[in-house]
Amino acid sequence: MPHRTSSQVSTISQGGQSTLGNMNMNLDRIEGNWKQLKGNIQQQWGKLTCNQLDVVLGKRQRIAGRLQEIYGIVKDENNSRKNVNKQIEQAG
Repeated sequence: MPHRTSSQVSTISQGGQSTLGNMNMNLDRIEGNWKQLKGNIQQQWGKLTCNQLDVVLGKRQRIAGRLQEIYGIVKDENNSRKNVNKQIEQAG
């Protein structure tokens, strides 16, 4: 079975219709994860160098990343519900 990217799977699951919204959401999640990683690294660096400012800034960035990731997940769920409702309306 060939490997498919998430955008290909999304396109297949929606009957061949690609949506730009799914791609943006994946970016929200990716950016959120990246911010969390950067924040964690900054926080650990602050602990290593005994720099409390870096520790605090790292925690702040980690929290911002987590919020962005959650926003992407919620946004994805809402788009999925909209797609289901649209399919029900078209079928009925």
